[in-house]
Amino acid sequence: MSRKADHYSRISSFRELREEKYRLSLELRLTKTRLDMTLLELEGSLRSTRLFALFTSTLIKPFSELIRNWISSKSGRVPESGHK
Repeated sequence: MSRKADHYSRISSFRELREEKYRLSLELRLTKTRLDMTLLELEGSLRSTRLFALFTSTLIKPFSELIRNWISSKSGRVPESGHK
C-alpha cells in the first residue's frame, strides 16, 4: 500500500503555515463557487426543460381532445369526457 505524499513537508515556519492555510481557504472558496455555478446552470437547464414540457402538454391536450372527438364522430359514438 502506497503512502500519500506529505504535501506539508515544505512548510518550515509559522508564516508559511499561515500562507498555506490561506491558500487552502481560497481553494475551498473557489471550489464552492464552481459547484454553485454548476448547480445554477443545471437548475437553468431543468427550468427550460420543465417549461418546454409544460408548453408541449398545453398544446397536446387540446389537440388530443380534437382527435378524440373526430374519431368518435367518425365511429358514431359519443365522446367520453376526461374531465370530472
